[in-house]
Amino acid sequence: MPITKSLVELMNGNLSVESQKGKGSKFTVLLTFGQTEQTELPEEPKRPAKHCASLKGRRVLIVEDSDINAEIMTKILSCRSIQTELACNGKIEVDLFDEKGEYYYDAILMDIRMPVMDGLEATRKIRAKGSDYARDVPIIALTANAFDEDVQRSMQTGLNAHLSKPVEADMVFKTLEELIQ
Repeated sequence: MPITKSLVELMNGNLSVESQKGKGSKFTVLLTFGQTEQTELPEEPKRPAKHCASLKGRRVLIVEDSDINAEIMTKILSCRSIQTELACNGKIEVDLFDEKGEYYYDAILMDIRMPVMDGLEATRKIRAKGSDYARDVPIIALTANAFDEDVQRSMQTGLNAHLSKPVEADMVFKTLEELIQ
């Protein structure tokens, strides 16, 4: 709340709170916007289209310790006919990665905070295996850790992308399409 209050005040706004014990709280933000002249925006330069892989039939390993989050992600990916497997921690993920062999998974969706072995350590172990596949398989963080330092730590560890929970299905699909070769 202190962060929200500071942001609202920076925009010359007002934040108010009404609370009733046992019933809950109501937060109201009031912002005043002045009228502006309507101007045409310059046309955005066209970028060359990125190569996007088809996701149908691809295999994705979901590494998630929350059963509900794993189920939601499985349902989201099934909308694009993506095959999924689950691991509830990083150790199981590393074991599955070894067991299934080279080029079995097209991508890994990795939670960061997990028991036994967290997502950063699991990523380090995969990347350290030395094969082209272990070096290149897309590993995407799906995590509640959303601060800049969390993103930076993920990228330094060897993750290819960092998506914050709650995830948007379109962003997951876009990221998979861009990273899968």
